[in-house]
Amino acid sequence: MALDPADFLAQTPALMETGGEAGYRSAINRAYYACHLMARDRLFGLDAARWEPPPRRPSHRAVVRALWRRPSTAAAAQNLERLRQAREVADYVRGDAHPEAQAVFRLHGVSGWRELAQVSLVRAREVFATLQRLPPGA
Repeated sequence: MALDPADFLAQTPALMETGGEAGYRSAINRAYYACHLMARDRLFGLDAARWEPPPRRPSHRAVVRALWRRPSTAAAAQNLERLRQAREVADYVRGDAHPEAQAVFRLHGVSGWRELAQVSLVRAREVFATLQRLPPGA
């Protein structure tokens, strides 16, 4: 059975409620991947099965570029890119004082992980709603 990206989005608030930096960072990750997987599947087919040879899924940036090409999804593309940036920092940068973390906080107008998780959830819900309106394999 295929993973439903909506399940990732549905779990995001629960991760945020656990509190602490790990919960907030995990919520940012799940919010992003909910949108990334939905966009990938809507644009390229379920689990990007049509990408061959060699069998390879489109990159994260390829998904964003595909959204940018459509006037109806340009705002979603911008928000998905911001979610990607937040997810990369949440997953790979260890300290919140790190320059990359500070740059992402400034980009999103927040001061820390909790606020970034909140903004990411709002943004992800908007992106996800836009993506749900796309026909599969659009």
